[in-house]
Amino acid sequence: MQHHQIDHHPLGLARVQALARGTGAFRFADTVLVRLAADRVVVEQHLQAGAPVYGLNTGLGGNIGYRLTPQETVAWQRQIIAGRMIG
Repeated sequence: MQHHQIDHHPLGLARVQALARGTGAFRFADTVLVRLAADRVVVEQHLQAGAPVYGLNTGLGGNIGYRLTPQETVAWQRQIIAGRMIG
């Protein structure tokens, strides 16, 4: 099994195909994990402040004016991810 590290370099089609087919093992580089943690702090700050964040706690497109409740936010995020997985 081929091992791939997800870092700041583009994945490329072959690596994405290996990921999709489950023929390679992937891990995030430590630098990516640090950046994701910092990004998560920003997201949490916006949510705690009650600030509208497009697609995070608001609807998309024509539904941008719809604010999700905190209880709806988790299900909404899962739905967005699942919707992108259909291929």
